[in-house]
Amino acid sequence: MAGGTANYAHHAGDWKGATTTVAAVTVAVWALARAVRRLEPVALLIAMVVVSVGVALLGTDVELVKGIASIPAALPSFSAPDLSAVPGLVGGAFSVALVALAQAAGITPSMPNPDGTRSDVNGDFRSQGYANLAGGLFQAMPSGGSLSRTGVAVSAGARTRWAGVISGAFLALIVLLCGSLAERIPSLSSAA
Repeated sequence: MAGGTANYAHHAGDWKGATTTVAAVTVAVWALARAVRRLEPVALLIAMVVVSVGVALLGTDVELVKGIASIPAALPSFSAPDLSAVPGLVGGAFSVALVALAQAAGITPSMPNPDGTRSDVNGDFRSQGYANLAGGLFQAMPSGGSLSRTGVAVSAGARTRWAGVISGAFLALIVLLCGSLAERIPSLSSAA
C-alpha cells in the first residue's frame, strides 16, 4: 500500500485534474457525512450520490461505470453450463477457489462474531461454495469473502451474516429500479 501511494505521489505531474478533483471530493464528502453520527452508516452512499450528481450536473469528464459495463434494469437470466468448457477451466477455477477460501479464512479471525459465538470456518467455506455454484448458473463472477465488505457492513451496524443476504436483496432491487442510473456513477467514486 505504501509503495503504491509513494508511486502515485511521485507521478503527481501525470494526474488528471478532473479525476483527482472527483476523487478528493468523494473522500471529503464521505468524511463529512461520517462526522455526522446519524449519517455514518450511509456515508459511502451519500458520497457516491453527491459526487455522481455533481459530475452529471457539471459535465465533468471522468470515466463512468458505463465505460466498463452496461447495467440493464433486469436480473441475470439462467444460463446452463457448457460442460465442454470444463477441462479448460478446471485449473483457473481451482486457483480462484483457493484465493477465495484464503480470503474467507483471513476474515474469520479479523472480524469475530458480534454475539461472541465461535466462527464456523467450514460453514463459511460451504456457504461460499453453494453461492458460487448457484451464481454460476446466473452469469455471476466467482466471489469470496472480503474484509472491506465485511468492514463496511459492520461499520453500518450489521450484527449477523444476514446483512449480506439483505444487502444482496437491496442490490437486486436497485439494479431492477435504477440500473441505468448506476451506469452514471464515476468509476473512481465507487472504489471509495
